[in-house]
Amino acid sequence: MKPVNITSQVILFFIPIAGYYAWHRIGKFWRGLALNLGLSLMIVPLFVFPEMLLYQNYLFIVATVLILAIKIHFLIKWSKEYNMRCENDKEN
Repeated sequence: MKPVNITSQVILFFIPIAGYYAWHRIGKFWRGLALNLGLSLMIVPLFVFPEMLLYQNYLFIVATVLILAIKIHFLIKWSKEYNMRCENDKEN
């Protein structure tokens, strides 16, 4: 196993399809996919409930920023864990 550069992981994350490659590099493809799907469903209520139309744009922006922050947090966390596993394997 080869350690990954966390900066390149974050850059790959912001490229639409390459983000899945970032999850794949650390062996967390399915968890990353589930995280993307699960958090993206957070936005659905903004379009379902009409009483939210007044605040829809503001809530959409807040939800999008929150979702991106959570996904980046897990990508960085899991990349650091992957790098630690690589170092442990190299030592043994």
